[in-house]
Amino acid sequence: MSAIVHLPRTRISDVERTAEGALHLTLFPAMVVKSEGIPLTDASTLWTQKGVLTLYGVETDSLLAVPLEIAGGSVEADGVRHMDMLPLPFSPAGMVELRLTFAGAAEFVCSAERATLEMEGNAKYVRHLEQD
Repeated sequence: MSAIVHLPRTRISDVERTAEGALHLTLFPAMVVKSEGIPLTDASTLWTQKGVLTLYGVETDSLLAVPLEIAGGSVEADGVRHMDMLPLPFSPAGMVELRLTFAGAAEFVCSAERATLEMEGNAKYVRHLEQD
């Protein structure tokens, strides 16, 4: 089964910067899309779950005032740009660039030496997603 965190409608509920320079973004609820094929292209189901995206060695000028609902964005890791999603599992080998947009066109951009996304608890089923 393939799964992604679909960035649109995912909320950032908490942000924490550690003394070591890591940035923890708590995604709750994260919109998780699962499929036996390609999520959002083939038959898919929508689930919600809590996730923590940790960015290590972060370079950013701003912190987020939470809670915020993500309108869209991208993450570039391992030479691949993922639009409006984070693949699951997500633990790229090197540099990561994260770009998020929020309602009202506010934007958050940062670069990190590496990143991990840890999903916590059990996913809760929301609905089947209809395909075009």
